[in-house]
Amino acid sequence: MSIGVAFSSFYPFTKLFSTIKSLFISFNFFFLAVFTLVAQGNIPQPTHIVVREAISPAEPLENSQETFLYYDSNDFSFESKSNSWVSGDWVLDLRSYYTRDAQGKLTEMLEKAWDPINSVLINYSLTTIEYHPNGQENYRKQASWNPTTAQWENQLIATNTFTTSGKVEQYTREVFANGVVVAGARNMYTYDALNRLSQKIGQSWVNGAWINYQKWDYEYTGAAEDFAYFSMSLWDQNMATWMDPAIRQTQTITSDQSTLLGAYWDGSAWHPDSKYTTFYDANGLATQLTSEFWVDATASWKLNNKSERTYNSDFSSAQNTFYFTDFDSGVLFLQAVVDFDYQTYLAAEKKPASLPQVRVAPNPTTDFVQVQLGGELLSNLTLFDMQGKIVAQTSTTASEASLPISTQPAGTYLLRIEQGSATRTLQVVKF
Repeated sequence: MSIGVAFSSFYPFTKLFSTIKSLFISFNFFFLAVFTLVAQGNIPQPTHIVVREAISPAEPLENSQETFLYYDSNDFSFESKSNSWVSGDWVLDLRSYYTRDAQGKLTEMLEKAWDPINSVLINYSLTTIEYHPNGQENYRKQASWNPTTAQWENQLIATNTFTTSGKVEQYTREVFANGVVVAGARNMYTYDALNRLSQKIGQSWVNGAWINYQKWDYEYTGAAEDFAYFSMSLWDQNMATWMDPAIRQTQTITSDQSTLLGAYWDGSAWHPDSKYTTFYDANGLATQLTSEFWVDATASWKLNNKSERTYNSDFSSAQNTFYFTDFDSGVLFLQAVVDFDYQTYLAAEKKPASLPQVRVAPNPTTDFVQVQLGGELLSNLTLFDMQGKIVAQTSTTASEASLPISTQPAGTYLLRIEQGSATRTLQVVKF
């Protein structure tokens, strides 16, 4: 179960509980719910998700965002559509197209935003994903479209490396601006003899170098993978050493709940600070999550945030509700409701896009990227370098096409082929 490790390593869950922003809630909680469902295997996946929100305790719940997901015959989503509630009506906001490999793993997500002035979809975001031979994701790049240069510009690149046993050894996240890394975070993981996480060191990208900033040390009770507690230390830049632990979180797990108890060190003693509790039903499904903070004046816990989840008989999610404490009044109020629908919807009369039949030969190459294409549709070919810059492009309805590459430096390039709404991206190597 080990919720503390999962959330602290890969998702800032405690941050979600302490931040009240309408857009943040509707976007992040929606995707958290979707990806949680996807990870559950044979459990039915939602086709329509509606988010309703209240801005303050005095405001009623109102429509905020809805997303339709469309699936192919293999139950893989190939497209989604998101609408925003504007002036009493749903308005198209974003359309996403997914490309998958033979195993159904997502390899590309193209997002197009709706331009209401010209009534067209325009490029917005492009995410490419690659996988390690062990099946786990090891590379993710997100680029945004620059309409001025008509090019994709890197925004974020995240990479994973793994131990021989398949555990994440290093996670790196780099943020780009104008093709240069301007910020980043890196976690390095160490495991004990039982292959349990024993230490995580966090680093930040500062002035062109990775600098230590936090260290988490994990302790366990027995042989289980659920940690007993972890402590966090800060890096002393002047002394070039780790300071004494400043924060500690203790995890307690029973059959129906998991509690993460946070405390801080004041130099002489540990003091309670936060408490996060997840409650489970008889099927092991999370039904409620609460966030509490310690009040010294009353020496008691005060409820800060709460979420509740209900399920259908087939264990698919029915509804998520989110409660937040108003900072001014101290009243806990219902701020967001997420409803899940499983009816069948058509993707605006579009059928699932099949991947273009493409062959690149020779590869590696020296002078030209020679491409053999299947079908009779118009094919748009674009060749990018690894920084996202377009180095060559062409369009054709023929079965063959070529792109010059002789003047480009040796290295790896990405060839993107578009046929209608279908896309495919391949690697090309130049000697």
